[in-house]
Amino acid sequence: MSELQYEGFVAQDRGALYAARTRTGDCTEYAALLVALLRSNGIPARLLGGFVVDQDALLRSVDYHNWAEVCIDARWHIVDPQKGRWMPTSLNYVPFEIYRERHINEMEGAHRFKVDADVQVVL
Repeated sequence: MSELQYEGFVAQDRGALYAARTRTGDCTEYAALLVALLRSNGIPARLLGGFVVDQDALLRSVDYHNWAEVCIDARWHIVDPQKGRWMPTSLNYVPFEIYRERHINEMEGAHRFKVDADVQVVL
């Protein structure tokens, strides 16, 4: 998605239409636009949120990231348009959320969550 310009983290999700119109966004808009384009062409896709780690790591809320998954040959594959990664190893992606069309909790789709302590992920 080289046609988009990354503008750093923005707290409010603005969606695929915003990204298409302004050609800007953060990882959420990159992934949302890719999901919309894939779905509009009849290809199953979904938006996920979580963390990308290269090794054992302490997860920090400021490192939260969004990416897409595309279903090819009945299997879900990661596509990370903001990082420019097509089907990278899933071992580095730690999903916490699959975004739905309607919100199922009172947080209304906000990427905020309560952390009582650092969470350590061992891969």
